[in-house]
Amino acid sequence: MPPQMPNIKMPPWLNQYQEKLDLWTEKAVRSLLEVACWFGKGKEIAANNYALGMQHQKTGDFSDAVMRFKMVTWIEPKNIQAWYHLGNSFAALGKKPNAAMAYRQVLVLKPDHEEAAYMLAMARGKKSGAADMPRTIPMALALAHFEGQALAYNKQQLEIYGYQGHKQIVAAIRSQIAQGRMDHKILDLGGGTGLCGPLVRDIASQLIGVDISEKMLIEARQLKDGSGNKIYDALYKRDLRDFLREAQ
Repeated sequence: MPPQMPNIKMPPWLNQYQEKLDLWTEKAVRSLLEVACWFGKGKEIAANNYALGMQHQKTGDFSDAVMRFKMVTWIEPKNIQAWYHLGNSFAALGKKPNAAMAYRQVLVLKPDHEEAAYMLAMARGKKSGAADMPRTIPMALALAHFEGQALAYNKQQLEIYGYQGHKQIVAAIRSQIAQGRMDHKILDLGGGTGLCGPLVRDIASQLIGVDISEKMLIEARQLKDGSGNKIYDALYKRDLRDFLREAQ
C-alpha cells in the first residue's frame, strides 16, 4: 500500500495569488465577451454557455458550471435562470456567500421566485431568523429532484442505500387485510417508480398510481408481472392534493 501524502496547508500568499489569477482570468474573459457581443455573437455565446453550464451541473463539474453561468450573466445580466443556477453551483461547492449573492440577484429580478427564496434561506442558514426559514420545499424543487433521479432511482435506493420502506408499507397493508382476499382497490399515492406495485398486485383487482414526476411514472409504466401484464391499471401525473380533491 503506497504511503499517504502529507496534508500540506497552502501558504496564504499562494491562495492570494490564485485569487488574483482568477480575477485576472475573469477580466480577460469579460473583455473577450464584450468584443464578441460587439460583433453580434452575444446571444449565441450565452445560449451555448448556459447549455454547457447545465451539462457541467449534471456531471458534478460545479467549478466549470460556475464559470459558464457567470459568462451568461455578464452577457445577459437579467437572465434569471443563469443567476439561479449560478447560485446552485456555488452552493454545491460550499461557497454559501457567493450562492446567497446569486440568489439575491434572482429575487431582485423576480421577487416571487420561490425556489431562489428557499435556497437563499438555506445558504444563509443560522443567519436567517426562525421566522424567515421556509416550512416547506417549493414544489418545483421537489419535482426537479425526482425528475433528475428517475432513471437511477431504483438502483440507487435499493442497491446503494438499502431502502426497505416499500416492503414495510406492504407488510403493514397485508397485516390489516383478510387472508386470501384478492379484490382490493389500491391507490398508490406518491408511488414514484412503482416500488410498491409488484408487491401488492396479487391482492388488487385494481391498482392505480399517482405521482408528480412524469419521468418516475415512465419507469412505473414499464413494470410487468410474470405473464407480461402491466402492474398498474392506470397511472396519473398529478399533485396528490389536487387528485384527491377531484376524486371526491
